[in-house]
Amino acid sequence: MDVSRRLGHSKPSHTLDLYGHAMPGKDDEIAGQIAEIYNLPDKKKKPPAEKPDDE
Repeated sequence: MDVSRRLGHSKPSHTLDLYGHAMPGKDDEIAGQIAEIYNLPDKKKKPPAEKPDDE
């Protein structure tokens, strides 16, 4: 939101519409970081394989 204001945009969505293409792949990266901060499952990462109990 601060970036939008500094650029003179009335809405953050306008800033994202204009500049969002300049950061490809950042959505997934940011979602993963947020998931890690809040201890949420990251939907892009595969869970570790479970070992059988008889080992």
